[in-house]
Amino acid sequence: TKDIVKHLKELSKIAEIRHTDYKSRFCIADDDKVLFMLIDDKDVHEGYDVGVWADTKLFNATLKALFETSWEKMKPISKL
Repeated sequence: TKDIVKHLKELSKIAEIRHTDYKSRFCIADDDKVLFMLIDDKDVHEGYDVGVWADTKLFNATLKALFETSWEKMKPISKL
């Protein structure tokens, strides 16, 4: 929404933020550890959410490379 974009533009002063229409929930930490969620957060109560912590170099490097490729194609918040 326009309200969210306003807040994201403010937040973009301290972090690089981009927009995508794809839905996913994961974090890459220290370039080699991944936490990804298995269930859409709209489909389950927050108390039943499930995530997987992965510390496997091949999988994590692959996910990081896919993310970085996608990141380049995402719109910066400043262009919304």
